[in-house]
Amino acid sequence: MKIFAFPFAGGNKYSFNFLKKYIAPYNIELIVLEYPGRGLRMKEPLLESIESVLEDAVTKLKQEIDTDDYVIYGHSMGALIGLLACDKLKATSFKMPKRLLTTGRPLPHRRKKEKTFDLTNEAFYTKIAALGGIPEQLLQEPALMDFYAPILKADFKAIEEYNTLETYDIGIPISVLYGDEELQKLKENTLVGEQEEITQETVRQKWEAQTSKVVSIRMLKGNHFFIYDHEQYIAENIIQGFS
Repeated sequence: MKIFAFPFAGGNKYSFNFLKKYIAPYNIELIVLEYPGRGLRMKEPLLESIESVLEDAVTKLKQEIDTDDYVIYGHSMGALIGLLACDKLKATSFKMPKRLLTTGRPLPHRRKKEKTFDLTNEAFYTKIAALGGIPEQLLQEPALMDFYAPILKADFKAIEEYNTLETYDIGIPISVLYGDEELQKLKENTLVGEQEEITQETVRQKWEAQTSKVVSIRMLKGNHFFIYDHEQYIAENIIQGFS
C-alpha cells in the first residue's frame, strides 16, 4: 500500500514526515512527489504555472505507481495538484487511486481577490506568515527567507494565476478536511462564481461536483496548517482510504 503525497506551496519531501509514525504499523509507504526547484530537485528550474507543475507531477506519478492499492493526498496547492492529477490519470485510462484525500483546500477551485506573489519580500512574508505555516524562527532569519522567497513566490504565482473553475468526474471517493479559520479567510479573499456566499454547504457542493462517488467532508479546528494539530486524525483518514 502506498500514499502518493503532493506538498503545499514551498513544501518538500519532508513536509509530511509527521504521518510516518502513524502509518508504519499498517505497512503503508509514504512517497512525497517533490516539485522542481527544491530539496533533491534543487538544481531544476522552478515552475510558475499549475499546468507545468501538473505535467511534471503526473509524469513522476506514473513512474512511481506500481500498485493498484494506493491513495493520493495533497495539502493546499498539493490538493489542487492531486485533484487535477486524478483527472489526468482517468483521461489516460491509467490505474486510479482508491481515494483522493485533500486538506487545506475548502474549495477545489478559487479565484483570489488579492494576489501576493508580486509583493515585495517583506509584504509577502507578512501575508504568508498569517497562514500559520512558517516557524517564527525562520521569519527571524532574513537570509533563509530570501533563499525560500523565489520558491514560495513561484508556487504562489502558479496558484494565484490559475483561473479555471472546471468540474471533473474523477470517479473515485474524495475525503476533504479543512480548518475552521480557513473558511473565514476564504470569505474575505475569494471570487467564487457570481460572488456567492461561501459556507460549509458551498464547500460540500463544490467538492461533490468533482466526482460521482462518495465525498466526505469535515471541518476541524485550526488555521491553514491545522494538519499539524491533527496529525493522527489525518493519518487515520489516509488509512481508511484503503478500505
